[in-house]
Amino acid sequence: MSEYQVYEFQAIDRPLSAEDREYLHSLSSRAQVGATSARYTYSFGDFRHQPEEVLDRCFDMMLYIANFGVRRLVLRLPSPAAASRWVGAEASGTVEGSDSAD
Repeated sequence: MSEYQVYEFQAIDRPLSAEDREYLHSLSSRAQVGATSARYTYSFGDFRHQPEEVLDRCFDMMLYIANFGVRRLVLRLPSPAAASRWVGAEASGTVEGSDSAD
């Protein structure tokens, strides 16, 4: 039985820049890069880079699936300081860009 692995990355709130897309293509000849995503599929071999570094540099989430049973979903969250500012603003109803009808 042959090996099968997929690394899929997704940006949620912004498109990838031209520089990001060039970087993602440079990581592997198996890159399938779109405006907000990248996918690397391997039947033999492996992704030769640190997926967490790719996630941190360009994306908000990563899904890894391998036919030998491994499933991994990784989300990039804001720093604790940024998250606490957002949560505090949300609680007080002052989130930037929100249209509150209350």
